[in-house]
Amino acid sequence: MTVDQQMKHVKTFLGDCWKVLGDKSLDYAPENIVLLDVVRSAGYSGIRPAAAMYLHLEKHVTAVRRYCATGKVTAEPIHGRFVDLINHASLINFFIENEETIRRDVAQYILDHDACTCTRGGDRCDRCTAVVNLADRELPWD
Repeated sequence: MTVDQQMKHVKTFLGDCWKVLGDKSLDYAPENIVLLDVVRSAGYSGIRPAAAMYLHLEKHVTAVRRYCATGKVTAEPIHGRFVDLINHASLINFFIENEETIRRDVAQYILDHDACTCTRGGDRCDRCTAVVNLADRELPWD
């Protein structure tokens, strides 16, 4: 094998990553808000969005580790696992580099689309807690 053959393979592989990422991006960005589903879920769950995203990445790392140890995976070809692993890693990197903006956009989406169920003098509802978790600030009425 030559370096040129290797580079051609890597270019094709990264093209596969790009295609899958393009095909799936809108699935994870309803309303065209980047990473809306995973970041919103993290806000409601009270965990850091990067940690939630890492959990998605880790399942592909586990499959690759299993393949390296045993030479097989059952659910899908190893190529698809590597594509997903690279794409999830790139999304985590993108999130980290744009975290403040993404958190703000998702918090605003929640404010605009999810119903507040807070009661006067009561505890903060799940929606408002999610906004506080994502915005890393108190709500104006707190």
